[in-house]
Amino acid sequence: MRVQCSGDVSTYAPLAEYANLGDIPWTSYSHALPAACRTSTATIRFRAVGNDTFAINWWYIDNVTISSF
Repeated sequence: MRVQCSGDVSTYAPLAEYANLGDIPWTSYSHALPAACRTSTATIRFRAVGNDTFAINWWYIDNVTISSF
């Protein structure tokens, strides 16, 4: 699973990449947004990549928060 951000909804920058290694426990992650993604039109996307992504199962994304410091 790739996590990406965009400040202009056309060019996406990578934030993180995670592999499905089976039984993964619930985990929290934090990522700093690059300056290019800190705009009023910013978007975050989660992209499934790799073999059999058309039938992806068992990925749960919950409680996504975007905040400024």
